[in-house]
Amino acid sequence: MIEVYYKPQLTAERFDGSADMIKNYSIGTMPAMQIDLFGDLDDENNWSEPSFNIQTLGGKFQLHVGDWIITEATGYRFLISNEKYLQLTKELPVIPSEIANIITTCKQQGEELTKALSKLDIEMRQYVESHGEDVAYAWLYGYQLEAQHDTRTD
Repeated sequence: MIEVYYKPQLTAERFDGSADMIKNYSIGTMPAMQIDLFGDLDDENNWSEPSFNIQTLGGKFQLHVGDWIITEATGYRFLISNEKYLQLTKELPVIPSEIANIITTCKQQGEELTKALSKLDIEMRQYVESHGEDVAYAWLYGYQLEAQHDTRTD
C-alpha cells in the first residue's frame, strides 16, 4: 500500500481548441484559410486547419489541438505534445522513505542529485545501484512512498 504520493506543483490541461481555452490562456489564432482560391467554398477539403500560438517565457510557440499546456506553481507555462505527456505521466516510482527524505531535503536546499546521493548509507546506495532509473525519475517528476510494514506482534 502507498502512504504518500508526491509530485511537484503542476497543472496540466489538454488544449481542445475551445473558445474558453483560447480566452483563458490568451492564445493567438489564425482562422482556417481557403487552399484553392478558385475551388468550391463548400468543400471542407479546400480549407486549412485553423492554427494557434501561445506566448511563454521561452517565446511564442505553435499549439496544436491535443497538446498539453503545463503551468508550474510559479505561473511559468510550457507546452508538450500528447505523446510526450503520456510518457511523462506514467505511474510514479515507489521508493523507500529514506531516499524520499534525501530528495525532499536536497531539493529544498537547492542541492543537486549527486550531492543527495552522497548522503546515502551503504544499504541505500545499493538500492540506488539497482533502482537508479526509478530514483532519477523520482528526483525529476515525483514519487510514491513505499509503505512501512508493521512487524509488531502486540
